[in-house]
Amino acid sequence: MLTIRKLSAEELSDLRPFADRALVGEAVHLKISRLGFQLDYLPMPKAEWRTFLPVPFADPAIITQDDASAFFAAFADGKYIGSAAVTTHPSGWAEVLDVRVDPAWRRKGVATALLGQCGFFCEERGLHGLRISATDANPALCRLCERLGFILSGLDRMALTRDPEERVKPLLMRASLLFFYLPIEKG
Repeated sequence: MLTIRKLSAEELSDLRPFADRALVGEAVHLKISRLGFQLDYLPMPKAEWRTFLPVPFADPAIITQDDASAFFAAFADGKYIGSAAVTTHPSGWAEVLDVRVDPAWRRKGVATALLGQCGFFCEERGLHGLRISATDANPALCRLCERLGFILSGLDRMALTRDPEERVKPLLMRASLLFFYLPIEKG
């Protein structure tokens, strides 16, 4: 049975982090039209393994100490299988800093449930909605955002240029940061 709960700093010692590694077989292509931004997913000639490192500013030890943030953990029969970190952004949005799901539990609704808890966090604070950034190197997260009704509203081609792996790639092959928003109706 899946349970999700907000963790305190004291409960973090019970968690064993897992590597967020995925086999990626499609590339994200951004199209800009009169209707706005649209994503296409095209098969890659050869699938490749990608590792998504922990986000430094989403450190659970820091998140759990901040009243304007929350760290949610997902458990299945008592086993830790995923997490989401969310914080209050100065712009009035709840920003999802990181979402991770154990590879054995992907495509089973865990990330959707975690983002649902982030939505409750947003509603409790009267914020505009959820905001999440994803790289175009992570098509699974982009697809999840689209499936949940998030709107792709912007991109940043320079945000990842400090990464040594990105700097060695040709300019057109470097990853971009995509910004997705899910407004929450108040009322």
